[in-house]
Amino acid sequence: MQSLEVHIVMRYALRAFCIIKKLQSNVKKHLKLLVNMLKYLTRGFLTKYDII
Repeated sequence: MQSLEVHIVMRYALRAFCIIKKLQSNVKKHLKLLVNMLKYLTRGFLTKYDII
């Protein structure tokens, strides 16, 4: 992967982490949704850039 792509992935991961931190009171309710959303974003990103 190129460094720019790594940077974008890291930024998405950091954003997801921040969302989880903000929603700590509702983590159990939202965690499954957030994980599924993150998986979807990651899969779409990797497919878009032909990494996998």
